[in-house]
Amino acid sequence: MTQASTPAGHPRPASLTDLFVSFTLLALQGFGGVLAVIQRELVERKRWLTNEEFIED
Repeated sequence: MTQASTPAGHPRPASLTDLFVSFTLLALQGFGGVLAVIQRELVERKRWLTNEEFIED
């Protein structure tokens, strides 16, 4: 299955389930501070955001 892209050219979640599972796993890893984990997941692995977009948000 190919991932849909946004107009900016970023991949986006394949489904709401993908989005839910991704954030649930991040929450489970993140007791005490998850910023670095979230950045790695959303910017480097999934490429849903650029580093600049992540910093802005």
